[in-house]
Amino acid sequence: MCDVRRDRREAALQKCNQGCADRLGQPGYDGVKAYNDFRDVLSREDVHAVLLALPFPWAAPMAVLAMRAGKDVDGEKPVAITVREGIVLLETARRYSRVFQAGTQQRSV
Repeated sequence: MCDVRRDRREAALQKCNQGCADRLGQPGYDGVKAYNDFRDVLSREDVHAVLLALPFPWAAPMAVLAMRAGKDVDGEKPVAITVREGIVLLETARRYSRVFQAGTQQRSV
């Protein structure tokens, strides 16, 4: 998981690791890693997809970066600010043979 704000990043990291610890029955689980820089997530070979919940201006550019890095993308709405950004998303997904899904948190099946 990744967030530029330390307070949110650390809180989410703790929550994710605790949830995994509870599900796996492994107290002290710390397998979830947190990043400040999205590019560090994209550089990981073991990450195959990303969920992007971002401020509007970053949604399309970061989705494009993720697809160029070989990751599939689940992007929360809005996925683009302009029609041109939407077209770029489509072209990028096709060019790099990536899956791009646009959804609303807790509304997708």
